Amino acid sequence: MAGFTLLELLMVLAILGILFTLTARIPRDGFAVRAAATALSAQVTRARMEALRRNEYVGLRIDRASATFFLFQDGDRNLAYDAVTDPVLPGTTTVLGSGDFGAVQFASTVPTAGHTFVYDTRGIARSGAAFSVTLRNPAGSAARTVAVSAQGRSVLQ
Repeated sequence: MAGFTLLELLMVLAILGILFTLTARIPRDGFAVRAAATALSAQVTRARMEALRRNEYVGLRIDRASATFFLFQDGDRNLAYDAVTDPVLPGTTTVLGSGDFGAVQFASTVPTAGHTFVYDTRGIARSGAAFSVTLRNPAGSAARTVAVSAQGRSVLQ
């Protein structure tokens, strides 16, 4: 008789099950870090576009304490985020450490107090100095840096 015995089929299934289990546990932190860095870079560009579209000062707030970054309308035009007077733009808040970015956190390049970058009504960066933000996984094996120039252009590194 030609064919496989039940024992041989069970052994093959057991080996395949072990292989699938091992591949499911391969860390995908690098993908999440890259996606979070891309999202941050896109938010820098979106802040400028929103400032032009709304004809208002719009800023990007990077808050290390709450592991978030978001866009806000700088109503008092003081180039700083104030939770009382500056509304967060709907749909622009990204939270690290949960959801798709569960394995992503800010590296120590972000000040504990956070960082704010504001564009004026003409889309010109008003915050002055260039800065960079490094995102990484908890193990430190994957990291991406978003560098923002003084003119407000972002580059993934």
